[in-house]
Amino acid sequence: MGPEGPAGQKGDKGDKGDDGNANVRSTGWVTITADKWRSISSSGSTDLTAPGDLARFAVGSWAPLNGNESEGGVFVYVEDGRGSRLCPFQRTVTGAGKTGVLEFRVVYSSNQDFAQWLSPVVALKSGEWDNNYITNNYLPSLKWKAVIIAPQAMASVNHINFINYKQAQKALQLPD
Repeated sequence: MGPEGPAGQKGDKGDKGDDGNANVRSTGWVTITADKWRSISSSGSTDLTAPGDLARFAVGSWAPLNGNESEGGVFVYVEDGRGSRLCPFQRTVTGAGKTGVLEFRVVYSSNQDFAQWLSPVVALKSGEWDNNYITNNYLPSLKWKAVIIAPQAMASVNHINFINYKQAQKALQLPD
């Protein structure tokens, strides 16, 4: 093998890339499968219950939070075929001959020695539901998306209406 030859000519400058947003992280839309949902009948070390819950299903640990992300902005949206809504919110759902008012919310869960994460909860607030229908048909049809904004970036996004997913998506340049 011979000696290395002289350096070639410098190439043309590339096109400017799109502006990024290093201070915003998104899970993307995620469907949580039926086997991940658990019926929660009482409060535990992470309080997944709320006053007025008649019943609830939860996912113990869904989206991890890194470092101090929980001190920034954490916005969780649910898409159920009728539009994307910011948690918490309530919606009347009918299925398997039952009608109930459901509350969609997210709870911060953590283990001080291990990690922090988001735990989705869907609770029955009034009416009734069929457990099999809810776990096997309704819950797996939902799509969840967490948008996590670093604490140092919160001041620069305070003008965004996070309740309106489409406005937040556009302002933060979130892929759908």
